[in-house]
Amino acid sequence: MLGLAYLQENQLTMAKVHINKAWKVNPKNPVVIEAKKALDKVLGPDNSSKTTDKSSGGGLFGSLFGKKK
Repeated sequence: MLGLAYLQENQLTMAKVHINKAWKVNPKNPVVIEAKKALDKVLGPDNSSKTTDKSSGGGLFGSLFGKKK
């Protein structure tokens, strides 16, 4: 249920974390199945393999220290 709440608030990273955790615990639960379908609809079915590009210099201090001059 927490994953669905995050999904409704468009906090996709947190939704993904909680829905995937629930999926690992009980993949036969109807609420979990519906949540997983909703997440897959938003992110795509291969959402668990997506990674972020860490080379862009983003993050908390990336704009200050991540660029070579």
